[in-house]
Amino acid sequence: MELINVETVSATISGEKYDFDRYDLIDRTALSTKEISVVVSFIPDDNNKITGDIIAYGEWGDLDKNECIEYLNYVKSIGKIKREFNMYI
Repeated sequence: MELINVETVSATISGEKYDFDRYDLIDRTALSTKEISVVVSFIPDDNNKITGDIIAYGEWGDLDKNECIEYLNYVKSIGKIKREFNMYI
C-alpha cells in the first residue's frame, strides 16, 4: 500500500464551511489495483466524521467506517496523519 496524497482543507466558500483532511492511497497487487480515498471531517455538527470510497475491480463503492479506520491506522503508522481522528471512533 502507498500513500499518494494528503490534503487539508479548512475554508469557508460561499458561506459553507469546510474543514477536513483527505488521504488518497493506492493498493497494488499482481492482479489488481485499488484506489482509496478517506476523509476525516472536523466540522462539529457533521454526522459523517469519517467516510471513504474505493475504486476496485472496475467498480466504485463506499467504505464502511471500520474500513476507513483501518486505512487511517496505516497512514498513522507511517507518520503521515495530519490531525488526530481517535475522538470520532
